[in-house]
Amino acid sequence: MIDEIAAKRRAEELLKCPSDDPEHPWTMESFAEGWLVRQGPLAGFRGQASYVIERETGRIMSFPSSVPPRRIREDYPNIVSRGTEEKSAK
Repeated sequence: MIDEIAAKRRAEELLKCPSDDPEHPWTMESFAEGWLVRQGPLAGFRGQASYVIERETGRIMSFPSSVPPRRIREDYPNIVSRGTEEKSAK
């Protein structure tokens, strides 16, 4: 199991910048199964890919923009199969 600090480090590794990077900002939102990470100044708008850092395993899953962030947060166990595991950030 990982905590929020470890999840933030994993997100920084994945995105190759801190969350407050002026050119490539990103957000991280906690939910039951982990943290939802969205990149860009317009984080939260349609058309953006999302990442989940799983609380139990630390695994990072990427989701296409066709999977709404709300659905990821509210129905993760049923939507996880639509994601792809990120191998490079481990």
